Amino acid sequence: PSQIGQVNTGAKLSVIPIIGGSVKTVEGFSGPKFEGTVVDGADWVTADNDGKRLRLNVKMLIKTNDGAVVAFSYIGIITVTPEIGLILTGDEARKTVPFGSIVSSAKFETGDPRYKEFENNLFVGSGRFRVNDDNEKSVTVEYGLSMLISA
Repeated sequence: PSQIGQVNTGAKLSVIPIIGGSVKTVEGFSGPKFEGTVVDGADWVTADNDGKRLRLNVKMLIKTNDGAVVAFSYIGIITVTPEIGLILTGDEARKTVPFGSIVSSAKFETGDPRYKEFENNLFVGSGRFRVNDDNEKSVTVEYGLSMLISA
């Protein structure tokens, strides 16, 4: 991560590169099927002065399995609980936290007509940190997104 430091709002800003990931619609999703790989991106994280919340501003590029390029962005909030604090500091005692530990609102943008429907909707997400069972106890961020449907 790049530590920018305290900015004009008083918050501490860090920029964390996103080095990989995948995106896939779930079975039963009513819109177009979507599956792809994150190819580039960064998370601009600001920490509230009291240290109780982190505010996310994420932008990334996804290349779908059928060759489309999709810009995906979201804003989110992490409430820093003691359990999340263990994850963020790399503590050996860290463990997976439940969904809902991170909340977000997201949008998709693309010039590909196959995925234009995603641009016409809003999405909300619930995320978590998953501690993996590898030797390093690496951490994965997982989200479930829901599409908001207007009446």
